[in-house]
Amino acid sequence: MKIGLRMPSMRNMLGDKGVIAWAAEAGLEAIDLLTADQEIAAEVKAKGLTLGSIDSAGRKGILSPDPNEQAQGIKEACERIAQIKAVGGSILFEVFVPADPFQPRAKSFAIWKETYPEVVRAAEEHGVKIAVEPWPGPEPTLPNLGTNPEMLRAMFEAIPSPSFGLCYDPSHFVRLGIDHIRLLEEFKDRVFHVHAKDCQIIPEGMYLVGTLGETFGKRYRHGSGSWRYCIPGRGNIDWAEVIFHLAANGYDGILAIELEDHQFLPEVEKQQRGISQAAAYLAELL
Repeated sequence: MKIGLRMPSMRNMLGDKGVIAWAAEAGLEAIDLLTADQEIAAEVKAKGLTLGSIDSAGRKGILSPDPNEQAQGIKEACERIAQIKAVGGSILFEVFVPADPFQPRAKSFAIWKETYPEVVRAAEEHGVKIAVEPWPGPEPTLPNLGTNPEMLRAMFEAIPSPSFGLCYDPSHFVRLGIDHIRLLEEFKDRVFHVHAKDCQIIPEGMYLVGTLGETFGKRYRHGSGSWRYCIPGRGNIDWAEVIFHLAANGYDGILAIELEDHQFLPEVEKQQRGISQAAAYLAELL
C-alpha cells in the first residue's frame, strides 16, 4: 500500500502544483486530484508520485428528476471518465449527492438505477474503476446514496459490474454507528480506494445532543457535537486492524489522507503538520 493524500484545502493557497510539490517533499507517495487536467497530472508524475483518484463530474444531474439534467449529468460523467483515462488515471471518485437535499434517498435510488448504468458502461470501456464515497451528505437530511450497507447492497445488486465499487472511508461508518470492519469484509472485493480519515466519538457530546446534532452552532468544522473527523490515530478507529484486513483482502492501493481535522485547519502550516503526523502514524503500521 502507498500513503497518499486527497487534495486538501491548502490547494486554495498553494494551488495544485504547490500541494503536489509539498507532498513529494514530505515523502508522500500518491495524490488524488479534483480535476482531470493533463498538465496537473503530468506534474504528479514528474514529482514521482502515483496518480490516485480523480473527482467525478455531473453529480447532481445524475440524481435529478429532470430528464434534461439527467442527460447532461450522464454526459459530463462519461466525459470525465474518458479524461481520466487520457491523463493516465484509473479511479473515478464518485459522490451521489442530489441537488435537492430534501429529495428522499429512495427516490434518488430509483433515478440512479436508470441513469448510472450508462456511466458504468463507459468506465468498463475505458478501464476505469468507480469508487463511491460514503459521505452521508449535508445535515440535517443526509441525502446521499451509498453510505451504509443497506444502500450498498442494493446498488451493487442493481449494477454488479466489477468496475463499480467503493472508496472505503471508515470515518463515515463510525460516525453513523456502523461496524466498519464488518462492512470492509462484506464489500472487500469492491474496495478500489481508501480514505485515511478517523472519527472521534465524543461521550460528553453524545450526552448533550445524542445523534441529533447541535442546535446552537457547530463546535467543530467537520463534526456535529457527538463526533468529529480527525487524522488517523486521534479517533476511535483501530488502523492496525483496518490495514490488516485490507492487506488480507489483497488491497494494494492508496491510503489517501483526507484532512478534515479542525485541530489542523485552516492555515497551510497546520495542514502540513496534520498530514505529516497522519502519514508518520500510518507508516508505522505498514
